[in-house]
Amino acid sequence: MINKLNAIELGEEQVDILLKVVSDVQGRMNKLKEERERLHQKCALLRTDIGAKASPGEDGEVLRLWLQHSDVFIDTLHQHMRRVLAVEEQLSSYIH
Repeated sequence: MINKLNAIELGEEQVDILLKVVSDVQGRMNKLKEERERLHQKCALLRTDIGAKASPGEDGEVLRLWLQHSDVFIDTLHQHMRRVLAVEEQLSSYIH
């Protein structure tokens, strides 16, 4: 795919559009990274709070399980973000 793209001559307008897309993707990825960290911090605080306050009964266990799954969800989201970053890096390499 790289060879095909390198063989295509892009006009100034197309390059400007690609640069704008790459910049937009980078901005969105930075926001997603910040959000991921914020969510992990919230989960850690909730886990600590629940561990201290939750009764050992069924309700406390349900909350603990939910928090474990929320961490898995956040990590899965991060894996998708890394894939998008890889695509963004490829786009960037085509332009530079």
